[in-house]
Amino acid sequence: MANKVIMYDSPEAAQLVTVTGWATKDGRFFGDNEHLARYAGSTHRRCDNNKDHAPYRKNAYCEPCAAAKRIEVFNAMPVVEWDGETPLNLFDTDLYFYDLEQINEHCFEHEVTPSKLQLVLCEPVSMYLFSEDYWEDCFADYVDLPGEIQTALNDLNAAIEEHGKTVSWSPGNKRVIYGRGSCD
Repeated sequence: MANKVIMYDSPEAAQLVTVTGWATKDGRFFGDNEHLARYAGSTHRRCDNNKDHAPYRKNAYCEPCAAAKRIEVFNAMPVVEWDGETPLNLFDTDLYFYDLEQINEHCFEHEVTPSKLQLVLCEPVSMYLFSEDYWEDCFADYVDLPGEIQTALNDLNAAIEEHGKTVSWSPGNKRVIYGRGSCD
C-alpha cells in the first residue's frame, strides 16, 4: 500500500464529509462542546445564583454576589480589639490606616462611622533572606556559588536578620473591633 500512487485529484485522496457541532457566530468550531462555544461567542452572562441579578460581562463576576461573598469572608474572620498602634487595612482594598486620626478623616470624608468600616489588622512584613538558590538558573549544574559571593551573601543575610524590623504591612486575617476613643 505504501508504494501505491494516489493523485491529487483522485477520489481516494480526499472525500467530503459533514461534521456536526457547535460554532460561534464568527465561525469558531467547538465540536460537541456547547458550553465552550456559547462562552466564546457571548459577551455577557447571567448569574448562576440569582437569575434576577443584572447580566454581567462573561469574563467578570456578578457584583451583588461578589459583594455578599466579601461580607461573608470578612464576617468569618476572628475578631480582635485594635491596640491603637498596629496599622489597619480597609478589607479588600489597598487603603491603610496608621492611626485613629486617619480613620476619623476617612469617616468624615465618606460620611461613615468606623463601625461601618470593614477593617482588618495588618501583619508586619520584614525583608526576606537571600538563598543561593536565587541564582540557580544562572549556573550550570556543576558550578557552585563563588566563595566571595557566598561570603557577601552570608553577610547580607546576617545584616537583614540583625535589622529584623518591619519594612511594610500587609492585610491580615483578623477583623478589628474598637476600644474607647473611636469616632462612633
